[in-house]
Amino acid sequence: MNYKVKITGVILITLIIGMILGSLISGAIVRYHLSKIEDFREPGGFERFMERVVQPDESQHEKLKEIIDKYSEQLNEMRIHAEAIIDSMTTELDSILTPEQKSRLEKRFSIPGRRFPHKK
Repeated sequence: MNYKVKITGVILITLIIGMILGSLISGAIVRYHLSKIEDFREPGGFERFMERVVQPDESQHEKLKEIIDKYSEQLNEMRIHAEAIIDSMTTELDSILTPEQKSRLEKRFSIPGRRFPHKK
């Protein structure tokens, strides 16, 4: 093999390895951020997040908990309301979407342990 072919081969292999590593790292970062979002859906997830961010001292802890509890309840109600709207929308869309479109929609709005209306 001549010198130019060897250099080209090394460059191509390096490029392919870089692309593979970049893909793996990017996927890991996305999964990490999605897991943080999922934490909000768990009971007490929002409260734990706020306490981690604010880092209250002893004198603030009780009042902070009271305020966070009040607003976390409102946020939970908003989430439930948003899910109901999505359920209504997917039920209405059921009659016009193809099975492939329904599958894509379900993947986009999927919530673990929850079934979409068109899967009745």
